[in-house]
Amino acid sequence: MHYFIDTFGSKGLSSFDMPLRIKKLYGYPQTVMREITEKLSQKAKENNIETEIIHCFLNNSIKGVAFSELNWCIMNIQPYEEIGLLGCLSSGYKEALKELSDAKTHFESALSVHDEWEKYYIENFDFAKLDKKCAELKTEIFEESTKSTEGKSIDRFLGAATAFGAVDYIEDLTENINKRYFIKGRPGTGKSTFMKKIVKEANMRGYDTECYHCAFDPKSLDMVIIRELSICIFDSTAPHEHFPKEKRDEIIDFYDIGSKRDIDKVYKEELSLIAAKYKEKIHNATDCIARANNIFTLNDKALEEKCDMKNILSITETLQSEIFG
Repeated sequence: MHYFIDTFGSKGLSSFDMPLRIKKLYGYPQTVMREITEKLSQKAKENNIETEIIHCFLNNSIKGVAFSELNWCIMNIQPYEEIGLLGCLSSGYKEALKELSDAKTHFESALSVHDEWEKYYIENFDFAKLDKKCAELKTEIFEESTKSTEGKSIDRFLGAATAFGAVDYIEDLTENINKRYFIKGRPGTGKSTFMKKIVKEANMRGYDTECYHCAFDPKSLDMVIIRELSICIFDSTAPHEHFPKEKRDEIIDFYDIGSKRDIDKVYKEELSLIAAKYKEKIHNATDCIARANNIFTLNDKALEEKCDMKNILSITETLQSEIFG
């Protein structure tokens, strides 16, 4: 299983806590983290324990590895995450932090443009029609199933705007899911709101949910998985647009359900300008993240050259002993 627990978007660096026992490593090079992860994953496989790979928003490298069944997580902490380290950052790191600050500014501007984009659809949308369809979907998803316990939710990100473009792990996360609902639509047409209602209903009925938030705007949901029911609902629009491949996949198009008119056609010129402006802001933000990543990568290589692999092997063996006994 692959996912992110932090990302960089319109709110800057946003992170979710891991509800596990965490062993922190500090600033380990990517090659070292890959080696540690491979050895721990192999040990987990030998013990029939699932491995969860946690990725870094900067470049999709490995940030950590988790074994939820054993209540363990190994996390590689970077300088930009530890406020206490800021005082001793090199000038290069300070430049990287400046790039991330600029990225946040561009993402904030993109969010303002997105809000403007949404208005065209919100003002021309029949939400009563959509509510009726959503109620039908809720009945279809849950039927009469209810558990006696109270369900809980875990928060993650399914993707990130990395230095190399948008990345998502939807296919990996839903690999063993029997039913996938592809929610299509436009900005402001209620995709995230519907998923939040599903989470509330699932938890009320006693089912645990995995809530995958939007990397760009963490207040919004992009995907919900209810593994006990083998059901997934996700926002299948850019930058994580997917299309049905199998019988388990079904498209629900909110735009077709609720639009009062052909909004795309009526406001074609206005929407085209907004889309272009939004794309430009996202592109500028991604460029900043790429430049920040370049600085961290140079430092990463310098650290790699100083690594004592015998010491790394010893650390890995110690971690294996702590986690697997």
